[in-house]
Amino acid sequence: MTAERIQCAKRGVLNAHPGLLPLSRGVVVIPASILSGVTLHFIDEGIDTGDVIGRYYAPVKGERSVKELCEVCDFLCVAAMHRAAITLPSLPT
Repeated sequence: MTAERIQCAKRGVLNAHPGLLPLSRGVVVIPASILSGVTLHFIDEGIDTGDVIGRYYAPVKGERSVKELCEVCDFLCVAAMHRAAITLPSLPT
């Protein structure tokens, strides 16, 4: 994302990244998210290098298929963004 676009957002641009940053950057991180969780972070000009807001760990329970594990991590991404939508507006700008 270009700096110009990022600067248009008053409070920043958020991303729910599958995988724990900074350990698993980039787009091929589904195996990392399955093994670890997701990271909510601000986007900057680098690749997954913005300030981390929070990490959400994937629960490992019994035997799950890869599809089920991916669904868990997708849910964590949505939950992280939802939590940010509720809590970040109360932070000072």
